[in-house]
Amino acid sequence: MDAERKRKLKRLVEALLSIFAIVGVYLVLFALDITCPIKWLSGISCPGCGMSRACFALLKLDFAAAFSYHPVIFALPVFAGLYGFFAWKNMERSRNAVIYAFAAVMIATYFIRLFTGTPVVVFEPSEGVVLRTIKRLFFN
Repeated sequence: MDAERKRKLKRLVEALLSIFAIVGVYLVLFALDITCPIKWLSGISCPGCGMSRACFALLKLDFAAAFSYHPVIFALPVFAGLYGFFAWKNMERSRNAVIYAFAAVMIATYFIRLFTGTPVVVFEPSEGVVLRTIKRLFFN
């Protein structure tokens, strides 16, 4: 086996092990009834909060529910397509611009959802494990 094939095989094994590790972590979290580790730790929803539920709603063709869970779900295929096109054309600056634009849309949507009181996005730091642990350690 030549060096190039060994290197490719090693990268494949590393990628598969990484995928299995991530899946394993999420299975443990699921078994512990922790649906979102960020929200569980901090009590604050992340900008992607609701995206998985939006995907599942789309699979059921429930477009209204998908939009209510995360409105960016409908822009995601556009951003993914643009990213793939620019990656295929080897246009790194344009590909990076797509990433920055997607991040800006996600963050803007997050703050709009956070300040308009949507039930999907919450800001409750007192419910997070970190703050509850600090309170128990130092204030009880």
